[in-house]
Amino acid sequence: MTAGFIVYIIWLIIAALLFLLVNSIGTLIILAVSAVVPPLLIMLTAIASLKVKIGISSASTDKKGEPLDGFVSVTNGSIIPLASLKFSICCKNFLNGETDVFSSACAVAAKSECHVPFDFSSQFAGRISVFAENVYLYAPAGIFRFKIKTDGTETYHLIMPETAPCLIAVADETFSQADGEKYSMTKAGNDPSETFLIREYVPGDPIKNIHWKLTEKVDKTMVRELGLPIKNDILLLFDMSYDKSEKKPSREYIDTAAEIFASISKGLVEGGYEFTLGYCDNSTQIFGYREITIPPERDSMLEWLMSNTFCESDVPFVNRYAENKPFGIFQHVILITLNENNRLDILAGGNRVCALMPGEEQGNKIADGLDVISFTDKNYKDIIETLGI
Repeated sequence: MTAGFIVYIIWLIIAALLFLLVNSIGTLIILAVSAVVPPLLIMLTAIASLKVKIGISSASTDKKGEPLDGFVSVTNGSIIPLASLKFSICCKNFLNGETDVFSSACAVAAKSECHVPFDFSSQFAGRISVFAENVYLYAPAGIFRFKIKTDGTETYHLIMPETAPCLIAVADETFSQADGEKYSMTKAGNDPSETFLIREYVPGDPIKNIHWKLTEKVDKTMVRELGLPIKNDILLLFDMSYDKSEKKPSREYIDTAAEIFASISKGLVEGGYEFTLGYCDNSTQIFGYREITIPPERDSMLEWLMSNTFCESDVPFVNRYAENKPFGIFQHVILITLNENNRLDILAGGNRVCALMPGEEQGNKIADGLDVISFTDKNYKDIIETLGI
């Protein structure tokens, strides 16, 4: 029910009362016209609404801030003119989950088509969907409206995050066997084919790890700690979630996180480093890994991530990683996150961990090999210009 319809009912009541009080030809004509004409207009509008078709078209763009020009096409297939058609143009960003809505309206002559132009530019990276919704055809004077079904047409645009220069400095803390297998120099593991170190026995050590020949030689019980294989040199974790109890990050910070990821992943590839990408598919809540060895693999994953909407989670990203952790450790772990509640100690264990998260402090070494680098949406390009991992 529209405001115009309420006004019409009030007017109809007044016309009826006026006729009852005056009882003249003039008041009868006013009542008759008021009672017949608006319903007739409503009926004609209802007939016309069955012949209305809505479509949308927009130009392609892939850069932030570039105009995304387009138009909504309205086709009137009836012989009845459309007095007023109102609708919303929606631009949904799949990365940050936000939708910008613009209202528009037009009138369309009988048996004709009208193009209603629109101009939109996205200041944020992500996969953009443009579509029309809330389409209503109004009868003259707005006395009634009919909802028009659209054909479901959407146009999609991939707005890629900008990248900043990022020089990656990698510290090597592994040793390699002749067969190319790498082992940690800072933490023991469970690989019997390699020795991490030999030390004196302490209660609780497995009997099977006792080095019997050396024990007999030095007259002390000695044990052999096993080597810890390095699965890969570098693990890049991109946390696209936020704590359920916290406020959703702003579009500016989500965009900043995307640009940091794009810059670091590009810096790794351009520096000749192969790495493993760890991420959570937020549509299925499945944690996954992807080996990145060449630029096209990185570009493909970056495009996919632009549709992976940031979402709230009651399980921190790092905990999901721990539940789906592959065998062995990564020598270097880089975490990009907007969630300050992640337990970074879960990532540490004889390797180097570099966590980038929002904050004003320039750097904070929590423990040996565990660094936190704080950034804002204003200074992040300076922060990542040279990144030591």
